[in-house]
Amino acid sequence: MIAAAVIAATTVPAAAAPTAPPAPKVWLGVFQPAGGHVQGCVACGLTVAARGGTIRALAPGGDGAPASGDVVAVSPVLGSSARGHLDGDKLAVSWFIADARDNDDGVLLFPSTVTPAVVAPTAGDVLAIKQMLLQREEFGPRVGKAVAGMELAGLDVDGDGRADYVATYGCAQWGDGVCQVSGQVFVARRGDRWMKIE
Repeated sequence: MIAAAVIAATTVPAAAAPTAPPAPKVWLGVFQPAGGHVQGCVACGLTVAARGGTIRALAPGGDGAPASGDVVAVSPVLGSSARGHLDGDKLAVSWFIADARDNDDGVLLFPSTVTPAVVAPTAGDVLAIKQMLLQREEFGPRVGKAVAGMELAGLDVDGDGRADYVATYGCAQWGDGVCQVSGQVFVARRGDRWMKIE
């Protein structure tokens, strides 16, 4: 009986290896302060203030479904977040961090079940993200100055302490030997690669 039990135990199929949970839905958005944006500046440093206003979810590219329902909106660069229910594509907020710099008003929106935490990307992540961006036409391509001095801030959404999403602030459009447009770029980790969120 004992031998039979041992044989039966050894023929039980091995459990399948656990698979990573699917990445949560994510949408791009923009914070619009009440009364309109203060005229942005290019050369100034980080200049922030808490202001009320509206976060607007942008229409996704391709055939993706638009954001809806209860969401959490996060600006990784500014470390600001807000939760609430979308009325159409708008989320009214009593306050959110606004930056006086040009085009530092982007946010990522997730379903409200997600609990994002701001984390610092690793040196390896920073290098991989910059290398990915430098392959794109808007960064030269391959003009190293286009990513020099770029700020990067990450979000961990699965609790492992690593950045799953990263927002950059710096040059967003390079041309004719100079930065043409300052602003943000949002990227997502997909396996061992980083991809720009369009």
